[in-house]
Amino acid sequence: LQIPFMPLFGDPRILLVLSDIACAFILYKMGGRSRKAEILALIYIFRPNSLFMIEQSWLTPLSFFFVLLTLQTKGIVSGICAGVLSSIQPHYLLLVPIFSLLKKNGMKFIIVTFITLGVIVSPFIFWNYKDFYTDAIGFYLRSSKDMLSVPVYHSLNLNTPYALLLKADLSPFLLFGIFLSVYGFVFATLYRRNAKSL
Repeated sequence: LQIPFMPLFGDPRILLVLSDIACAFILYKMGGRSRKAEILALIYIFRPNSLFMIEQSWLTPLSFFFVLLTLQTKGIVSGICAGVLSSIQPHYLLLVPIFSLLKKNGMKFIIVTFITLGVIVSPFIFWNYKDFYTDAIGFYLRSSKDMLSVPVYHSLNLNTPYALLLKADLSPFLLFGIFLSVYGFVFATLYRRNAKSL
């Protein structure tokens, strides 16, 4: 996605800037173009970490843009957006079951998502399967020691305020437990809501 921005602007991070701006507009629209929505959009666009993330070429602005597009669009387009999102960072596949519960035809959404993901990643798999596995899959299967060797204290996560205030890191087991609890609660709530509406 960033390739066209190199010959045009000489810097692929322009895409991240545009993604951040687009996210602010989408949040404004999602909030019904109200005063509160305007404040929310302004807080997002001027959040302290925004320029840092773009300068470091973090993919967060682009990923969040596709999260919002997945939520706002319908039908095949929504599945395509989720597929692109998952191709950017594969851990977003964890959101696909939750997204599917928000869609009118959840199974169609899942199928389109995985077809889109397959179309995008297939060239890289056939080009060099070993490097693809090492960089895109093996990276997330490293030992816990390697995974936790460089904590990120600039991202928006539970560990950041704890580390900044107490100069220590939360246990990864506690973080994983919190994640599973929140994920399970959201999934169960949406599943029950859908079951009642049938």
